[in-house]
Amino acid sequence: MLLPAESVLKIGESDSLPAKMFRKTGPIAVDFDAGMVHRREQVAEVQAMLKQDAAAVLVQGVAASGKSVVARQVAYELVQDDWTVYMHMLNRSERLQQRVKLQEEIAALASEQSLVVIEDVHLASAVEINQMLLVLGQQRWPKLLLTSRKIEVEAGESDNVPNRLQELSRIKLQPFDAAKSIIELFFQKEKIPAQAAWIDEVKRASRTSLWLLAIALESIDVEAARKGRWAGMDFDFMKRRVREYLGELQRDHNENKLYPKLLIALSVLYRFEIPTAERFLEEIFPEAGQMLAQLARLGETVPKGTVCMANCCLVSD
Repeated sequence: MLLPAESVLKIGESDSLPAKMFRKTGPIAVDFDAGMVHRREQVAEVQAMLKQDAAAVLVQGVAASGKSVVARQVAYELVQDDWTVYMHMLNRSERLQQRVKLQEEIAALASEQSLVVIEDVHLASAVEINQMLLVLGQQRWPKLLLTSRKIEVEAGESDNVPNRLQELSRIKLQPFDAAKSIIELFFQKEKIPAQAAWIDEVKRASRTSLWLLAIALESIDVEAARKGRWAGMDFDFMKRRVREYLGELQRDHNENKLYPKLLIALSVLYRFEIPTAERFLEEIFPEAGQMLAQLARLGETVPKGTVCMANCCLVSD
């Protein structure tokens, strides 16, 4: 179902909500209003494409590369410019009939200066995405803004059917091209001296994950840093934070079998793009040695003795 951007981004509710630099569900209006979100150059690029001839724009990148942040900022700013903007996030559980209904909803929005943002279109098949583009491409409005991980464009081809995926205007986000600017913005908001060595250290510790960057920034002793005393990231804090996420999920599940719990743990760490150490999981599931060994052989965990992510405590020593 399409939702108005005003509802998704909570536009008009800034007085009752605290501004934050990071939210699990993505930034909302109060965060943009307070200048808590680094405005990436791709925001202006997407807007320029949509205001010109592009019927649809695809923002593409790996997990935690900032796709949702760019899409939400475009949506937020276009609402301020009196566009009509609707949003939808695909999920794997949607049935095909629901996606057909979504397509019908979009087709009914024929007013000028209208936009539909659809996040995570990689959760649909390339053929489904291409079919949607074929149908909606027959009308000038609304414009489409899609976010996605990698799509096999050629997979959208079928006999005697044009492949609109190949014609999409697209912008590719690099996994971590905004990290330095985000760290600098954090330092500015927290009134921390912008020491180049400190910024580089945070960036190295966070590697290619914006989610891990959020946890790393949360772990900094801000009061000490403001006074010029830099203690770096608190990796014990980062480890505890991940443990909290695991605990929240485990408390919500009544399943007592070990393997489902192990998969829940992995799913949380994957969401935050954190390479997961066998040793870290052993601490939580000491009786799961054989299963963990199998996961390591499959490349799903980091084996003991491997050092990465600036010796982050979430991987082996």
